[in-house]
Amino acid sequence: MRFNLLGPVTVDVDGDEIVLPAGIPRAVLVVLLLSANRVVSAEQLAEALWGEQRPAAAGAGLRNHVVRLRRQLGAQAAARLHTVAPGYRIEISPGELDEDVFLEGCRAGREQVGTGDFTAAHQSLTAALRLWRGDPLADAPPHLEVAARIHQLQEARLAAWQDRIEADLHLGRDQELVSELRGLIQVHPLREALHGQLMLALYRAGRQAEALDAYQDLRRLLVDELGVEPSAPLELLNRRILSADAELEAPVRDVEPTRSADASSGFAHGTVAQPVRTLPPDTRVFTGRTRECEALLALARDASQCPGTVVISAIDGMAGIGKSALAIHAAHRMSADFPDGQLFIDLHGHTAGLEPMTAGEALDRLLRALRVSPQLIPKGLEGRAELYRDRLAGTKTLIVLDNAFATAQVRPLLPGTPGCLVVVTSRRRLTGLDDAHSLAVDVLSETEAITLLRAVAGPGRLPDDDPALAELVGLCGNLPLAVRIIAAQLRHHRALSVADLVRRLREEPGGLDRFRDEDRDLAAVFDLSYTALPAAAQCMFRFLGQVPGSDFDGHTAAALAGVEPRTAERLLESLLDHNLLIQHLPGRYRFHDLIRVYARELMADARAEEREVVLDRLWDYYQHAAQAAGSHFIRQTRPGAAPVPVTPTATPILSDRNSALEWMRAEQANLLAVAAFVSAHAHPARVVALAAALAATLRQQGFQRETAVLHETAVAAAHGLGDGAGEAGALWELGQVHDLAGEYEKVAGCHERALALYRSLGNRLGMANAFHALGKVRSMTSDYPTAAGLLQQALTVFQGLGSRRDEADTLLEMAWVSCNAGDFTAADSLAKRALALFEELGDRFGQGDALRLLGLLHSHTGGDSDGIELSRQALAIFVELGERRREALVLGALGQLHAEAGDHAAAIEMLQRALVAFRDMGGRVGLAGSLYTLGRVYRATGDFVEAADLLERARVIYQSVGSPHLESNVLKELGEVWHAVGDHAAATDLLNRALTLYRVVGDLQGESEGLLALGALTADTAGPREAIAVYRRSVDAAVEHGSPIDQARAHEGIARCAARTGDLETALADLRQAVDIYQSCGAVEADAAMAFLAALEDELRLGGVRQPPAGAVG
Repeated sequence: MRFNLLGPVTVDVDGDEIVLPAGIPRAVLVVLLLSANRVVSAEQLAEALWGEQRPAAAGAGLRNHVVRLRRQLGAQAAARLHTVAPGYRIEISPGELDEDVFLEGCRAGREQVGTGDFTAAHQSLTAALRLWRGDPLADAPPHLEVAARIHQLQEARLAAWQDRIEADLHLGRDQELVSELRGLIQVHPLREALHGQLMLALYRAGRQAEALDAYQDLRRLLVDELGVEPSAPLELLNRRILSADAELEAPVRDVEPTRSADASSGFAHGTVAQPVRTLPPDTRVFTGRTRECEALLALARDASQCPGTVVISAIDGMAGIGKSALAIHAAHRMSADFPDGQLFIDLHGHTAGLEPMTAGEALDRLLRALRVSPQLIPKGLEGRAELYRDRLAGTKTLIVLDNAFATAQVRPLLPGTPGCLVVVTSRRRLTGLDDAHSLAVDVLSETEAITLLRAVAGPGRLPDDDPALAELVGLCGNLPLAVRIIAAQLRHHRALSVADLVRRLREEPGGLDRFRDEDRDLAAVFDLSYTALPAAAQCMFRFLGQVPGSDFDGHTAAALAGVEPRTAERLLESLLDHNLLIQHLPGRYRFHDLIRVYARELMADARAEEREVVLDRLWDYYQHAAQAAGSHFIRQTRPGAAPVPVTPTATPILSDRNSALEWMRAEQANLLAVAAFVSAHAHPARVVALAAALAATLRQQGFQRETAVLHETAVAAAHGLGDGAGEAGALWELGQVHDLAGEYEKVAGCHERALALYRSLGNRLGMANAFHALGKVRSMTSDYPTAAGLLQQALTVFQGLGSRRDEADTLLEMAWVSCNAGDFTAADSLAKRALALFEELGDRFGQGDALRLLGLLHSHTGGDSDGIELSRQALAIFVELGERRREALVLGALGQLHAEAGDHAAAIEMLQRALVAFRDMGGRVGLAGSLYTLGRVYRATGDFVEAADLLERARVIYQSVGSPHLESNVLKELGEVWHAVGDHAAATDLLNRALTLYRVVGDLQGESEGLLALGALTADTAGPREAIAVYRRSVDAAVEHGSPIDQARAHEGIARCAARTGDLETALADLRQAVDIYQSCGAVEADAAMAFLAALEDELRLGGVRQPPAGAVG
């Protein structure tokens, strides 16, 4: 028996097809088949069949339709349809539903492609695709909501088609695939995977020009339709076809088949993105390692079946043996078994010139890869490890820890729950990993090494029966890296014979002594490849070994060699061709660690003067580029940095914020490596100048320990040189770095020292910068009087210097201080002065910031609609400028304003958008602010559980950064939440803690609002008379800080309490004051207060008092 959904809905019984007539019985069958072997309730069936048009007698009607369905199916098929409370179930055995058979065939085929069994894959996938008889559920009644299921099936069909074509490409069926692919592309024109497979099929069929045309056709389509370029993998394939890359030829079929990114299209699975996928590209030609791969694949299967532990495989072997290549290749083959992500990290256990990465540093990078915002990553090892284990708990994630140094480095990086597989590579045997499955990797066998040699050298390049081949790979030590380099020489030097290579390898030993024994000498291989390079490429190779970071681009290479970018690109291509360099990303290159060691050893033999010249070029480049990128993010006028002695030959064009951000992201790790290297090795004057140039760029990465060390080193270097201005500048920058980490006491210490130095130098601009920075940090620690005084001093100096943008920035900062201190009148005046200056200067960023504050001020004074309009203006400006952080801040402010206006749905939408942005950027204080406001909104909607969770998360952040003012606001809100759920003891404690903090920081507005909340609580616990005294204190605080809304709410609270005691005279007097204020402010509370006032006046005329609505204002 077979039930069919992949086309018209039919049932096959003993070879006879039953076609059900259109109508509700067929619809019943479809709904049941879509939930085969599960009970579908009568209610669910009725909803699916009729939706809102359900007839009055739906239950009886449904039973009649089921009876008709059984009759139409016949006795044998009808026996599968069971009545099971509360509905019906259709019984389907394995293999009886064509959809299940299809999906199982897809799964088997994809697995067979992954294991290299391409013939079986072709058969499995072809059989699966033949099950399709047309559009799925083709004649299902149109009112059934099956569109999502149909879309899933169509996507699965297309993926199966791509997998089958992938298998056919491996089987050499290139010519016959062309027409099929062209037909598929007509139906799915934007599927890059199909275009990639078509390009490869055309190329292998000897139609190189058509393959290149196919790429151009797609490019034009993408640009015209979507305004985007083809993906990087497709662009790389186009370049390889253009250069007639020999490795694109059809794979060799006389060896054990393995999946290779270069022997296939690399596009079999479309563009479905994994949640986290940081694996490097698979090795281009992977040979052998069948036993090791099978062992790793078995571990992958065990990972989901091993209760209580994490499956670990420790791969060890000598340098260059192919540990990383094996781990990456196996990881790609296992990726489907780990749908929640695949993580990769190089732990630099044996990377020349770099210390092994500490476990804490590794956790930092892994957490960032898991999309944890940098500012939310704990500082300590234990905290990071806990967060890492929490993020991986319950997931099926593959983690590749490459190039480990020791067990202690690896152990904190292990997940804590089953389901994950960890693959560790190391030159050492990590015997301390007690539960690990050890996998020792030996050299390639002679047959495998010769196969690899042939594949890389190119088709027909080597004779089949040359006995020297065995000796050649033997001289390479059968090491994959060495074999690849020699094969590249054979491919590109057609006159070079195997016998010549053998002779030269025997006669030219040297270098890399730690990798030499009586039979093998890697240095001889490297020397041979190096000496075959043109002189200019040799220089480039040596110079690139001096780069402290893990990778580099063409501009860096051009600067190092002192050549033009085009020349540098040609030299890099030469190094790529000789397998002395890896292009791991478009436009970015890196060395294998052994090659880097070799390049540095060559440079160590050079004259000291040459080494110094090369490093100076590198520092000049980074100083220029970082200064250009950072200039787009500096607002304050700073005392000038030291000039760069020599202009680099090539620097990237960083003319706007977007290009600067793109460069910063690409160079992030390298800038930190430069900072670390310069801190340890550079001349003191260079340290001072380079630290100043890198400062703004490094700040965009958030807090980094390397950045702090760089500026600490610059402080000491400048002090040793007697460079007071350089020392003050380095201290100011160090203060900015500590500010990113929320280390406010360190911030204050740095800026106080900088201020003293600037004062001794008579540098007024430097003094103003220090005053401004100190004012901001004192504001963050809620010391508002001191903050205001420092900012006033900065303002006076900036005005005296005629630095108008700095003047406007300082006015705005003063406005924020006044706002936080509750002086809204002063804040409004200062913000408007700042806005006028920004408008005069044409400073859009400043205008947006001023409008943002003015919008918030309206929320405190009751003008919610005006505040929303001003905030929308600010949002438009920041969106226009691409200012993500400010955009997030305004979204948070709009959320607060919508909440104040009673529009909770709009408030939640704005605040959730703000949360996403702050998480992405790592803005801890902004994240806490959005959590706090969102918690308030959920409290207003009555969802107290969600509110308490959000507020507590905000409180933890504020407490960790040392911001008592902001923490006090959260404590007040938490008190109101616990009041609402009836825990009066907890509510009292929280509100009293909040009031204590408000008084410590001098926040009258906060005190007034805290007393409002305490008044409401007191009314429910001690009674209305006691509450009236608390509300009176709130009135006094509100009058003193000038918040009419809080004043009105306190009067309303008094009125409601007085009414409960029968004191109508007091109730009416206070309520009338509240109504007057509400109406003058246009507050949403006005209508409810007026209704209560009318009720009280009616009661007064009738001579009695009715109990007022429950709950005082708070």
